[in-house]
Amino acid sequence: MAATPDDATLASLLNRLSRFVAMEIEAARSVTPERAIAWATLSERLTRANRFPLIDPARVLMQALFQHGDLTEAALLDIFGRAARAMLGFAWSHSPPLQATSVSAIRFVEKSFAADATASRALLDRILRDPHFSQYADREAPWLSEQILPITAADPAFAVEVYRCIYGQMITDTATSALGGARSRIMPLSSDRRQDYEDSRWHLGQSLGRVLEISPEHGTRAVIDAVIGRAATKGYGGSQHAGRSASRGSWKKVTRPAQRRELAEKAVATKGVSIALACRAFGVSETCFRYSP
Repeated sequence: MAATPDDATLASLLNRLSRFVAMEIEAARSVTPERAIAWATLSERLTRANRFPLIDPARVLMQALFQHGDLTEAALLDIFGRAARAMLGFAWSHSPPLQATSVSAIRFVEKSFAADATASRALLDRILRDPHFSQYADREAPWLSEQILPITAADPAFAVEVYRCIYGQMITDTATSALGGARSRIMPLSSDRRQDYEDSRWHLGQSLGRVLEISPEHGTRAVIDAVIGRAATKGYGGSQHAGRSASRGSWKKVTRPAQRRELAEKAVATKGVSIALACRAFGVSETCFRYSP
């Protein structure tokens, strides 16, 4: 493979092999640690060849390991993480980025975030910054948000930054986009860039309870930054998205009244948020906020 990375016959063989392996793993819904390490190692070598025909078989193998591999195994996590970061770097090295590859690689990097938190954060942070954000956040931010829990466990400070940036920025473009990222010839459903981006906020709202459990301190900071960001980008969560927006009801579902009051107090004390805004955001009455037994 190293000697002939452009061999079309080799690429075809590897494509078939990766799909047979993925089907076998899917059928068993598990893979032994030894075999998982072998397939992850092959994926890394395919990715580091930096050849487009070899990326797809690597992606197929890694998707199977993403779903059914035991990434609590340190050896597998390390190899999978290196392959994931190399794949995302390859996808982003093209202009425009390879969308299908980058979306998968973002999820792989997040799932293996703990393998190298510093390197993973350096890569994923690009999603949150302009000019990359303005161009691709509608396609990439929802996948970043989907896997926020492994990030929280390994680097809760970066999880807070994700909440701050996702809620504090907005894609206002309503240009039509294909639902799921690629237009289907059978059922061509469509969305728009703003709606696609709002999914990232929905994912973060759904995960908020677990984030607070993993790190109460950082989870509280994430809530405060999300509330401030949502206020700054008001207009988000109109009636057409009311069912999926991270509205005030989201905080009520994941916190008790006393916790919501505490969050409101912290927002006022540490972020300079007005009492009225903090109370509205966290679903606390101003009477309750000001009450002193």
